[in-house]
Amino acid sequence: MAHTERDERRIWSVSEATHLIQRVTPQLAFVDVVLGEEDGIRCTRRIKALSPQSRIILISAYPDREFHRLGLEAGAVAFLDKKDLDAATLRQVIEDVIG
Repeated sequence: MAHTERDERRIWSVSEATHLIQRVTPQLAFVDVVLGEEDGIRCTRRIKALSPQSRIILISAYPDREFHRLGLEAGAVAFLDKKDLDAATLRQVIEDVIG
């Protein structure tokens, strides 16, 4: 895989994500379904509204089918269970999503 410039940021709320996306266009975003008191599915909808070309992967410690369905309907390209995440899995998902 060729090296590309990365800008990695951690965002802790929907409002932070909204503010950032008004300044930059992320190629890929990992969004937790539970953002403290907030909702990662709502955050996904907001990101897609502001940046339709951004690819979003939802992650969750709660592999609930309803979260999965709602996340994909909101515009996520994948939904990952945190317990299944390791470096190899992340690398494969990133390669699959952004080529």
